[in-house]
Amino acid sequence: MVASLILMLILAGVAAVWISRTNAATGKVSITDSQAQDLLIRGRYALDLQTEKPMLEAAASFQQAIARAPGFAEAYAGLSEAQNMLAQFGYVDPREGMEKARDAARKALESNPNSAEGHIAMAAVLEAYDWDWAGAEREYRRALDLSPDLQSAHLWYGMFLRDQGRLKEAMPQLRRASQLAPRSSLAAVNLSYGLLAEGNTTAALEQARRAHELAPGLASASIALLHASRAAGQTKDSESILAQALKTAAGDPHSMAVLAGELARQGKREQSQALFDEIEALARTRYVSPFDRGKVSMALGDGDRALTLLEEAFRQRSSGMIFLRESAAACVRSDPRFQSLIDKMHFKG
Repeated sequence: MVASLILMLILAGVAAVWISRTNAATGKVSITDSQAQDLLIRGRYALDLQTEKPMLEAAASFQQAIARAPGFAEAYAGLSEAQNMLAQFGYVDPREGMEKARDAARKALESNPNSAEGHIAMAAVLEAYDWDWAGAEREYRRALDLSPDLQSAHLWYGMFLRDQGRLKEAMPQLRRASQLAPRSSLAAVNLSYGLLAEGNTTAALEQARRAHELAPGLASASIALLHASRAAGQTKDSESILAQALKTAAGDPHSMAVLAGELARQGKREQSQALFDEIEALARTRYVSPFDRGKVSMALGDGDRALTLLEEAFRQRSSGMIFLRESAAACVRSDPRFQSLIDKMHFKG
């Protein structure tokens, strides 16, 4: 509890500096309502926790900030990012979440056309829902032009470049994002994967450990640490890390899917199948991303089931489809249905 409070105070200070820098960089009208600014900081802190409940809490904080300060562009941008992440992490149907994200991003830019955060929010919708790669890149670059030291601009643009297969361009952005927010688990996880792709296992392990220390119960941080540890040949703590992640992932379909896939890749098929059965049971009572379910099916070697789910993910415009190339397992790679999906995505890079 004390550690969480300390982290929140640190991030609050970072966010306050971020608000000040952004105001100076973009010439925007400062929001004088201190409670609205506090709500913005609280929402930004919650978003970095990367699970469903904090994301919903973040959305509520941003909505309260908007209610107090209706012209608060950064609160609209935060609300857009929260809805975007809820959809990207598979907690809500993207056809619902992403349209809410688009509406909030539009309102951010209507409130202030020079809001760097508003341009990031719009870029994320264009990338993750419209699959408009050129439009998304224009918006990310516009955000960086407006606010060169804005951490989220470097992070989201870095992730975009990496996912487009442009790793050399992505890494300076991901490094800068981590430098600007060293207490961000989201930045550390993404930098770790970038470093792994570069072949820099020592640095990747350092970043993964940092992410896991910041968010020990976060499935994505745990999996990043497992991958980096394996690459570095340091696997003695793997079982305890996985056990901890499994315990905290209960009832969280996205985290459960991430872990089920990892179990399958480790050859623990019975555990993976049991976890997948739990995910399928959840899907009968709430929204669960077909992309997440398709990834687990691929890991289990059920190509036909996987492709059926991935085709549904395409129809829903699931954000996970951005990672389709990297997610491909041997059981689907040579199937014409899979190649058809790749062609429809019009990937660049």
